[in-house]
Amino acid sequence: MLAAVESCYRLALCVDAGIGLYWFNLGVAVEDQGRVSEAIAAYEHAIACDPALADAHWNLARLLELVGRRTADELVLRRAVRHLVRYRDLARAG
Repeated sequence: MLAAVESCYRLALCVDAGIGLYWFNLGVAVEDQGRVSEAIAAYEHAIACDPALADAHWNLARLLELVGRRTADELVLRRAVRHLVRYRDLARAG
């Protein structure tokens, strides 16, 4: 099942590689298959395409901590928290 999901997102990226949500969902699919380095790369692509994707920041920070890349994970985690706070504020206003 996860392989099929991964294939769908890879096809979607062939159509438009500039959509951050496609990269994010690909990251989730490959992470769920245990391919952490590919997931990190996908989350980084997602953030490059759409810096406001809070979940991509969060997942990236979590994986960077998991693999021990502590030089960047604190900055990524701070960005994730900032975006999550912004989403919470929007939900309250809406």
